[in-house]
Amino acid sequence: LFAGQAYFDPSGFFISVMYSAPLIFIAIVILINSLFLMSELLIAIKVRDFKKAAKAKKNRSKKTAAGKKTGSSANSSKKPKSE
Repeated sequence: LFAGQAYFDPSGFFISVMYSAPLIFIAIVILINSLFLMSELLIAIKVRDFKKAAKAKKNRSKKTAAGKKTGSSANSSKKPKSE
């Protein structure tokens, strides 16, 4: 034997750890990276949605304000009814 200990035991624990530990580490790094990228994308999508909703609300309020102005000016030009 070239080593004092039997690293390659009959159950194969040492060799399986040596092969699988780097693969598990790489898989965890890929998982964390994917979660980070997905969270950034989700934040970007939600910001865009909120901006779109705020713009739509602003346009609605402008339309209703313009509608009230034209409606109130039309009502003010009418003469009151006399009894």
